[in-house]
Amino acid sequence: MKLLPHVLALALMGYSNSSLSAATVSYPETNPAVTMELPKGWTVARQAGDVLIITPDVKNALIMVRRAEVMKDERGVKAELLATAEEAKRMFSLHDVQVGGAPEEKEIGELKSLWNMCTAKDDKEQPAHLQVIIMAPREHEFFVITVLYNDEHQLETIADRTAILMSLKPVAGSK
Repeated sequence: MKLLPHVLALALMGYSNSSLSAATVSYPETNPAVTMELPKGWTVARQAGDVLIITPDVKNALIMVRRAEVMKDERGVKAELLATAEEAKRMFSLHDVQVGGAPEEKEIGELKSLWNMCTAKDDKEQPAHLQVIIMAPREHEFFVITVLYNDEHQLETIADRTAILMSLKPVAGSK
């Protein structure tokens, strides 16, 4: 199974693309709060403040970084998880999206975060996985990282996905 290439193409409409060879991505683009290191060949697409980070073959995995839409403080975690699952469902034609249990506190790179796993099925009934990570690198400013990958190709991208997440760093002096 490919990661819904036709749906991914639709999702990328309106995003500005840049192919990178082992580069650093800042988020947000203006007044960045975090940086991530990308492996060679991964592509970055930006639109309306969101960032999509895509595998070199544009089919097996992607990472989306955006501002939290619902969450205004720590009490809004569950609502943000549900909103993220709904957004992924719509954006990538997923169904049977199941949000995991209570989010776990984890350190991702140099940032503390809340982490949750969701499962879903694509339009061909193939299993897909969503890792939803919520972090606040600056006080009262919440970001959501969604990692989407499929069963068939998960082992091909696990090292790169892990490296990107573990490279997360807060930007010194960001306000």
